[in-house]
Amino acid sequence: MKLIFRCEWIKTSAGHRQKVDAQGQYLRNEKGHYVYEPCERFSVRLIPVGFPTRVGAVTDPSVHENAKVWKDAHGVVGSLQIDNISAEAVAQFKVGQEYIFDPVPIPPDPQKGA
Repeated sequence: MKLIFRCEWIKTSAGHRQKVDAQGQYLRNEKGHYVYEPCERFSVRLIPVGFPTRVGAVTDPSVHENAKVWKDAHGVVGSLQIDNISAEAVAQFKVGQEYIFDPVPIPPDPQKGA
């Protein structure tokens, strides 16, 4: 079953990440602790399409197929939120744009065992 979500917001916040050298190795200070540097963090929130997202909103199943998924939610429905993603990843999202979420299981890796 494919679900449709709309990007409700994209947020930026200040954060820190481990600093790496030219070879991609994590840097450590003289005490052996990892060195961190400031960075931007990005978060994206996706809300289901076809469900009321504010008080007084009406869901009409004929308007959107996705509404059938949420018909028994009785006013409580979740969202998908992705935190701490890169600028390159967040660039794929646009507020107001709809996206398909297709929950397809990933088959076990035979090299790692079942």
